[in-house]
Amino acid sequence: MQGMRECAHRGASPPQFLRYCASAHTLADASVIAVTKDLGDIEGDRQGGIQTFASRYGPKAVSTAATAVLLLNYAGAILTGLLAVPGTFRRWAMVGGHALAAAWLAATALKLDPESAPSVKKYYKQIWNLFYFEYMLYPFI
Repeated sequence: MQGMRECAHRGASPPQFLRYCASAHTLADASVIAVTKDLGDIEGDRQGGIQTFASRYGPKAVSTAATAVLLLNYAGAILTGLLAVPGTFRRWAMVGGHALAAAWLAATALKLDPESAPSVKKYYKQIWNLFYFEYMLYPFI
């Protein structure tokens, strides 16, 4: 966040601003992946006495929080794309790509049954697919 504020106040170049945005966005994505990776093995973690967010708070709370963080991340990217100085981003890719990712995530979250292991695995796979989608989107931004 500090880097983005510095960009805004010091007039950073578009490539520098893009690097700050990409770094912040990737950090949020990676954090969600780190927390949701344990959703598929809550019972094993509990039996092994391993404390994870998933074993402590349950799959519903963790998946809801993860979805909220990612949706906020996409909303921030969309707003950044809309409010950035013209020429900083290719607006169609920044706004459209992240709107598509947000819709994809929302559809995935609506299908999730947090008590079903196959459903949780599908949800986690889609989180990874969104992560890969983000990397595919970067060259167009």
